[in-house]
Order: sequence, then structure tokens, then C-alpha cells
Amino acid sequence: MVVVADQSIREKKRPILVWIISAYYIYAFIWGLWASIPVIRGDVPVSRNPDSSKFIIIVDFLTTGLWFIASIFLIFLRKAAVSLFVAGLLIGLGYTLLTIPDWRRFLALPLAWLTGILIGELVRLSICVYAWYLKRTGVLT
Repeated sequence: MVVVADQSIREKKRPILVWIISAYYIYAFIWGLWASIPVIRGDVPVSRNPDSSKFIIIVDFLTTGLWFIASIFLIFLRKAAVSLFVAGLLIGLGYTLLTIPDWRRFLALPLAWLTGILIGELVRLSICVYAWYLKRTGVLT
């Protein structure tokens, strides 16, 4: 009888939230790539300033790419997922804070927009906390 070293890992059932989180970010990454084609070709301007458009695209790819890779690591129940999720969260938050030129104008945005931004950041933070919890409880190896 051959004993597989990773047999205990293979026998672990992945929590349903692992599948949901991973599926969502894999879908978001693929959709983001597809949707950015017109932007990269210059058919759709992201900003009035061409230099900031490039910066926006780079940051978007970086954060979405990190979350995509983190999702893959999460599917395979690897600890590296936590660091990648946190890095994506911090880069995204930093980008948001850097791109807000005037807080008064930002806070004057429609309530639905502000609510969407807040909910999005809270969901990302919750995913980081959940991944950390999985790491702490030994689910991630």
C-alpha cells in the first residue's frame, strides 16, 4: 500500500465559501480582462488624462490579478492566499485614497455610490479575515 504524503490535504473538504470566493474572483478576473480590451485599444477613455488612464489600468490589473492568484491558492488551500488577499486589499485601499482629490466632493457623491464603495471594501476585508481564519485553524497549509 502506497501512502500519499498529501493524502490528508486531499481528503479535506473545502468550505463552500472557498468555492464561492474563488469562483467570484476567477470570474471577475476573466471579465476584467475581456472588458478592458476596448480601454487598452483606446476605444473607451478611462480618464481625461491619458497618463492616469494607464495608471488606472495597471492598478486594476495588479489588484484583480492578486485576488485572482489568491483565489487559486485558496482553492488549493495554501497559506499564501492570505498574504495575496491582504496585498490586494492594501493596494486597492491605497489606490482609492490616492485618487480622491477632494474629500468634500467625494463625500458628496450619491449615497448609492458611497454605499457600494463601502460594501465592496467591507467584503474584501471580510474575505481577508476569513482567509486568515482558515490559516489560523489549520485549513490552509
